[in-house]
Amino acid sequence: MLEGRLLCVFGVFLALCATLASPGEVPQLSLSERFGKWKALHGRVYANSDEEEKRLSIFKKSLDLIDYFNNNGSNTYKLGINQFADRTDEEIREANHGFQKNQDQVPSSSTSFRYASTDLGDVPVSLNWVDSGAVTEVKNKEDCIGQILQ
Repeated sequence: MLEGRLLCVFGVFLALCATLASPGEVPQLSLSERFGKWKALHGRVYANSDEEEKRLSIFKKSLDLIDYFNNNGSNTYKLGINQFADRTDEEIREANHGFQKNQDQVPSSSTSFRYASTDLGDVPVSLNWVDSGAVTEVKNKEDCIGQILQ
């Protein structure tokens, strides 16, 4: 009889452990909670409820895109949420219009680069640019984006 009780208690204990360890039981934040935490992290305050609703909709589309991309097993990297999640592609492009090439400085085809030699015998098969110090860490270029993202 004691043996039966011990087995029953042990079985309940195992079931409880399995339930607590189950990844499906981890509570997920609602969209509204995620947006609130994201806004607090990035200091976002909107002018009115219409603007907040618009930004929440864009934020949701960003999350959906990230989830879709990250759940596609063929990708070699993952996307994550960042400070631009409440902005449209157009807004980001408008704020960060990038390098504008001066047409006066574009070389003509007669001055194009030519290799000094075609002997490639001393070129390594591969080269790790990170180990060589030529690649730096990812930098936050927020200052380059302008006031629209503030």
